[in-house]
Amino acid sequence: MYNYTLGFAFGDRKSPAEQRPRDTLTRQELHAFPRSLPAGRFPALAAYGPGVGANDRDQRFTSGLDTLLRGLQDAARPSPEANP
Repeated sequence: MYNYTLGFAFGDRKSPAEQRPRDTLTRQELHAFPRSLPAGRFPALAAYGPGVGANDRDQRFTSGLDTLLRGLQDAARPSPEANP
């Protein structure tokens, strides 16, 4: 959590990840790709949903943080096999 937050906060706004395509069609294709993946095989991307291609930096941060928190919550749940 610490590394995600600091990395995002201090991330270079000129990095490729921060330089969103200006072309509307390219941006639409980038946003559609993660949604086209089967959720069963790519649960993290399915959970991340619209935040994957968000143009709003705050929205991308919040969506990524939500995904990390959901993953930690899932990891903390006991598995059915652990309780015979």
